[in-house]
Amino acid sequence: MVHEIDLRSHSTSEKWNGHYGYSDFVWNLMKGNRKTFINREPYTSYIKEIERYKLKILHEDKRFRKSEIQKNKLNRCFKHFNDDDLQTWGLFFIAKK
Repeated sequence: MVHEIDLRSHSTSEKWNGHYGYSDFVWNLMKGNRKTFINREPYTSYIKEIERYKLKILHEDKRFRKSEIQKNKLNRCFKHFNDDDLQTWGLFFIAKK
């Protein structure tokens, strides 16, 4: 499989990764009743899913950018973020079973 994943805020915030700072309440207001909306899964969540399904990554290209949100401003759900989660704005990978 081939995936390109954009982890930026998709204009939900002025900061490219500012969507990780919103409270769950605010995020749910922004989402409203839409059936589809961007998720806030970080880089490591995608890697865990790849590993869970025992896929082998043949090629990986992470796109980095300095975080525009400080770690102490993250939503409580994202306090565990490592540097990869905080600074990866995009991911392209090729994997196989």
